[in-house]
Amino acid sequence: MNCSKKQCIETPTRKQYAPPITIDNTQNSLSLLKKLKEITKINLTGKLIGTSLRVYPQTSAAYHQIKSFVNQENLQHYTYQLSEDTLIRSEVIRGMTSDMPVQEILKDLDDLKIHAD
Repeated sequence: MNCSKKQCIETPTRKQYAPPITIDNTQNSLSLLKKLKEITKINLTGKLIGTSLRVYPQTSAAYHQIKSFVNQENLQHYTYQLSEDTLIRSEVIRGMTSDMPVQEILKDLDDLKIHAD
């Protein structure tokens, strides 16, 4: 909140949106969009770009439902990964030798209640 002598301005919080899903080579985009609306039970926005349909899910749950449906139907598609689904791939641990056994590292991380795969 930014306050000055004359007025107090409250900054709105940004709503997190799920990334769009683009489905390529759709034969009947309108019926596909209706089917996706039935599956997610929310109102979806779609944009037709050539022969592709770009669907804008409003929630991450709708994103996962649409993505699983598209995978089941074997439709050609692409999208971005949700930020909540990304995992930390690696960490740099200073002072550790390169010949330290992996099992010992995993045990120490487990003792610190840090989950590692």
